[in-house]
Amino acid sequence: MARLLHRQNSMKPRGKLGLVIAGYVLAAAVAAAVVACHLAVIGGPSSPGYGGMNAFGDTLLFLAAFGGVRPLNHVTTRHSRFARNK
Repeated sequence: MARLLHRQNSMKPRGKLGLVIAGYVLAAAVAAAVVACHLAVIGGPSSPGYGGMNAFGDTLLFLAAFGGVRPLNHVTTRHSRFARNK
């Protein structure tokens, strides 16, 4: 872990920004996979006449999964110049 932090501190700002963006893309991909697995398990909409409610529930699931994975991105941003308050 210390090597990673040392390597990260010696990175250029563009590389750090790339890590941050990659972390968010990874979090979005994991959240999308969670929603896709949920839809596969339940076998489609639970109430076919209420598409809006189904979409809202899927959106909440996506946001919960994204919010659960996103803190992992904190490791890449903790020592980043972009995350520090000046």
